[in-house]
Amino acid sequence: MVKKFILIAAAIFFSVQMSAQNFSVSQSSINFPSFGAGGYNVLIKSVIDWVAVCDAKWVSTMISGKANDPRSELVLVLVDYNYSLIPRSTTITYYNVGKTVILGTLEVSQSALGCTDPNSLNYDPNADHRPAYCFNVSGDIPSMIEAEGGDISFTVSPGDLINNWKTTITPNIEGFLLKPSQFHGFHGLSSQCLIHVPFNESPEEREFTITFTTITDFVSTPQVEAVLGTLTIKQAGYIPIIYGCMEENAMNYNPEATAESQNFPCLYPLTFDETSLNFGAKGGFQVIIADGATATWAANSSEQWVNVAPIMGSNGRVTFTAQPNLQTEPRSAIVTFVNGDYELGSVEITQAAHIRQGCMDPDAVNYDPEAGEDDGSCMPPFLTADLRMPSFEAEGGSSFGMVMSNVPWSTIVTPSTGLSINPPQGFAGSQSEFTVVVDANPNTTEREFAIVFFYGSTPMDTVIITQNGKTEDIIYGCTDNTALNYNPAATLQPATYNPCIYGITLSETSFTFTAEGGSQQTILEGGYGWTTYSDAEWANFYFYPIEVY
Repeated sequence: MVKKFILIAAAIFFSVQMSAQNFSVSQSSINFPSFGAGGYNVLIKSVIDWVAVCDAKWVSTMISGKANDPRSELVLVLVDYNYSLIPRSTTITYYNVGKTVILGTLEVSQSALGCTDPNSLNYDPNADHRPAYCFNVSGDIPSMIEAEGGDISFTVSPGDLINNWKTTITPNIEGFLLKPSQFHGFHGLSSQCLIHVPFNESPEEREFTITFTTITDFVSTPQVEAVLGTLTIKQAGYIPIIYGCMEENAMNYNPEATAESQNFPCLYPLTFDETSLNFGAKGGFQVIIADGATATWAANSSEQWVNVAPIMGSNGRVTFTAQPNLQTEPRSAIVTFVNGDYELGSVEITQAAHIRQGCMDPDAVNYDPEAGEDDGSCMPPFLTADLRMPSFEAEGGSSFGMVMSNVPWSTIVTPSTGLSINPPQGFAGSQSEFTVVVDANPNTTEREFAIVFFYGSTPMDTVIITQNGKTEDIIYGCTDNTALNYNPAATLQPATYNPCIYGITLSETSFTFTAEGGSQQTILEGGYGWTTYSDAEWANFYFYPIEVY
C-alpha cells in the first residue's frame, strides 16, 4: 500500500517558487481516509535547509531537511486513526531554518467515519461508510407549518455505535419545545420525539433548525462533538385573514385580500339587452334582461316616477314602470344597479312631455288656455232664471226665485231703485235661490223692472217684474168740464149727489104784468136741480115739469 502511494506521488510533481529560493513539494495536498492508510511519501527538492511546522497532533512527518540532501527528498507523512464523525484538516508549513520565509505548504486532510446512506439524516457522500454511524429520523415532518403552530412527532433511530445524542434549537424561540431534548442509550435504541411549535405572531415567515450532535471520539481529550444532522422547520407568518375579491379584473378587487368568501363575491359589470328606455307621456312598463351578475344587486331610481321590479335581484327580467307625465316638459331618470359601494350598471329612462287635454273653445265654461289637445269636454255657458211671482200689487212685497247655472253670475236691476235682489250674484252650480223685494209703488201707474243675469259681461237671462200703480183718492164732483160746476179734481161723479149743473134756456125771459096781477108761463129747458128765487115778495114762481116719453 505504501509503495503504491509513493509511485503516485512520484508521478505528480508540483513546483512552487518561494521568494528567491528554489523549493518544491511534489504535491500541494494529501487526503487520508479515516483509518489513516499507513502514510504518504512526498518529494521535496530544496537548495537550502528547511524545517516543517504542523500544529495538528494527529499528523507525523519529518520536521527538517538538508539542502540537496537525497535523504531529505523523500518525506513520509503519517496520520492517526480518525475516530470522530467530523472530517479534519491541517497545513504543514515549510520554512527556512530561521523561519523567516515560507518556502511552501502541504494541505493534509482526513475523512471521517460516517453514513453514506442517502436516506439517513447524517448522510455524507464523502465519509468512510460505517452503517453503525447512520442517524435516521422518520415520520411526517412537514417542510412548512401554519402560523398557528402545532405538534410534530417523529422517531429517532440512531446507529449501533451512537450511544447518545442531544439537540440544539436555533434560534431559541420561547415556546418551542422538543421532547426529549437529549437521549442516552446504546445499540441503536429508537426514541419517539415530539416538537411543539408555538403560534407565530409575526407576519414574517420564520425558520427553526434542530441540530442533532453526538460524542463519538472517546479517545481524544477533550472529546469531539460531531453533528449528526439537522432538521429545518419553516413556519408561515401570521397573516390575518382578509376576505375579499382576489381577481384583479373584478370591480371590487382587493389587493390586500387573503381569502375569498361567498360573502365577498367578485363583482363584474352587468350587461343589459337595452341600456335606455323611452316612455310616452301616458307611462307604462317595459322589460329588459340583466345578465353577468355574480351577486345580488339593488336597483335605485333617481326619480320617484320610475319604479323597478324587482328592486333586488340577479340575472333575468327587470321591469321598469313609468307613471304618467303630467308636466309639459319631457323628463329623464337614471336607474343604477349597485352592490354596496359598487355601481354594476345603469339604465337611462326618458319620458315624453305631457300634452294637456281639455276644452279649447274660449267661449266654453271650462275653457283651458293651456290645453294642447281638445278632449271634447267643452261646456257652453248655461243660465236660466225664474221668479215665482213676477207681478206685484202696488203695496209691493217679495218673491223667491231660482237660478239654474253652470257659470258664476251677477245681476243688474233696471231701474236701479224700487227693487232689490239678494244675493245679487252667485257661483256656478246646479241651482241657487235668490229673493226679490219690491218696494211700494208711489205712483198710480203700473211700473216694470228688469233683472238681467250676466256671465261675465254676457247677458244670459232676463226676468221682467211688473207692479200695479196705487189706487187714487175718491173726490166727488162734476167731472164734465162743460158743466157749470165742473170740478177738475173730482174723481167720481155720482148720479144723485153733486150732479153737474148746466145752464138753462127759457122760452120767455121777461114778463110784464098788469096791476091786477095774473100769471104767465115760460118753458125751461136744461139744468138740473134748480130752484126758483124771487127778489120780490109779490112775484111767485111755480114749476110744472113736463115729461117727455
